[in-house]
Formats: sequence, structure tokens, C-alpha cells
Amino acid sequence: MQIQQDVQGFILDARVELFQLAPPPGTPYPVQYFTPAGTDANTNPISFMGQQYQPWAIQAQGFEKTVQGSAPRPTLSIANVVMGANGPIYGIFTQLVRQFKGLAGWQVTRMVTYAKFLDGGTLAGTPEFHQQEIWFINRRTQDDGTVLQFELVSALDLEGKTVPNTMASVYCPAQTQYRSAACGYAGAAMFDVDGKQTINPAVKYRTESSCRVADFFMPEVRPDSGRLLLQ
Repeated sequence: MQIQQDVQGFILDARVELFQLAPPPGTPYPVQYFTPAGTDANTNPISFMGQQYQPWAIQAQGFEKTVQGSAPRPTLSIANVVMGANGPIYGIFTQLVRQFKGLAGWQVTRMVTYAKFLDGGTLAGTPEFHQQEIWFINRRTQDDGTVLQFELVSALDLEGKTVPNTMASVYCPAQTQYRSAACGYAGAAMFDVDGKQTINPAVKYRTESSCRVADFFMPEVRPDSGRLLLQ
């Protein structure tokens, strides 16, 4: 994949961070697509793979991967004010929080790509991005009227399951979930549930045999939502 070759060769373009905020199934509210304001010099909406992402004053921190211990708990800070035609409008997200129980359980999807892969970019015809990260809002940690901060957790933490941090084993289950918050795999090769190579980055499962083909099989595995995760 071009994006992996560029990273390995230190041929980097302007980094672009994209977010999706999705309510739980059955919630009468549309998915929101946004990007940190300032990613685009003119703070215009960004288009990636046909989807527009609106610029918003946000700060996302703590997404660093770990190979030991529990998954990180990043924070997402969002401006609670937007400029309207007649001046600032306050309380945009406060209304949402009050209406939908603090947004607990809402899914936050984070993607990182580069400017050349955006629609209109030099490589828009072959868009690529780093592995998607799926998080869920756990609780609101700050609300001063102008900024709301949310703590994000993995699906495993959201369910409140208790598991060992890391298990060393020579056993690898036939089907494992990868490319999640706790998985460090970011290689170019991707395989589907049947072990066949694919170009679809949304595939979430891989087999032991395909991991061996990708030269990423390791005896360390990590539990994640009832499945074992390759590290």
C-alpha cells in the first residue's frame, strides 16, 4: 500500500485526522462527520472518499497504542460554540448531551490519512488511510459551557469485562480481531475471514495462516471482546 511505503520511506504529506460520531442503533440522530478545524487552510469542509467532514474546533489526545497493560482511554474535547450568521451560538453539544443521556455508548471512529488522498488530491483515485480506530464515549469529564470533554474507551472496557492484560501462549485462535485500538498491526497486507487477501481496510478479522503470510504472527495474544487479538 502506498501509505505504508510513504511512512517507511519518510515521504510524508500533510496529515489529516477524520472523525465519525455515530449514535447507538435505533437512536434518531444522524452520523456526524468532522475534522479538527485548521486541517484545511481555509477551514472548509474536507471531502474523503465522497464523504464530507465538517471542520470543528476539537482536540483529540491519548490515542497512542500500548503493547502492555490495558487499552488507552483517550479524550475528545469539542467546542460547544459555533459561529452563526448573527454571532456565536452556544450550547450546541450541551443540547445533544441532555437529549441523549450524556452520549454514553456513542461510537467514535478515528481515521488518519494524508492530504494527497483527499478528494481532489493527487492520489484521490486510490484513497488510503491508516487503520481505523473504533472507540466509544464512556463519560463526560468536563463541561465549562464552551468546551466539552469526553473520555473514550474500547468496546471491551465499555462492556466492563475483566481479563488478563496480556497472555503469552503458543495458541492462536482460528479467527482473530485486528486493527482495533489494542492491536498494533499496521502492515500493508490485509486478509478476510477466509484468509484471502483483500484491499478492503474495513475487514476486522484475520486467520493465523494469513498472519503468517504477512509475517506478523507472534505468540502474544490479547483478549478483546471475547476474541484474541494479535499484537
